[in-house]
Amino acid sequence: MKKQKNLILVVIILSLLMTYSYKTRSQQMNTFIDTRDNSIYKTVTLGNQIWMAENLHFKTSKDCWYYKNDSINCKKFGRLYTWEMAKEACPVGWHLPSKAEFDTLIKFLGGDSVAGAKIKSNSFLETQTRFAYKLSIYRY
Repeated sequence: MKKQKNLILVVIILSLLMTYSYKTRSQQMNTFIDTRDNSIYKTVTLGNQIWMAENLHFKTSKDCWYYKNDSINCKKFGRLYTWEMAKEACPVGWHLPSKAEFDTLIKFLGGDSVAGAKIKSNSFLETQTRFAYKLSIYRY
């Protein structure tokens, strides 16, 4: 059970908080194409960081599966990866965020006391990015 919780946490980190090395000051919605499988993903710019706004669903050669082993869950949750495979599953130019990158995001969102509620709030994201998407965040 602990392993499953850790794996769900990995997919949350990977799919919701992957950051791109390109920096910009505007807040906008965009997309990029993962050339490995031609999947199109939405991105969101918050402050000077670009984050994935969709769950990654790239199929790796091993160590990935669907939530509850049901492919119907791929659209909402993406794929689940082990930590090592999550690092390899990132598209070219993308990476798992560092603590410093998380700290920058938290500061942009108003600090520790409000950041979690804001990132889960569709209305905040719609205001900031001109589009809404539902974040799949689990607390254990």
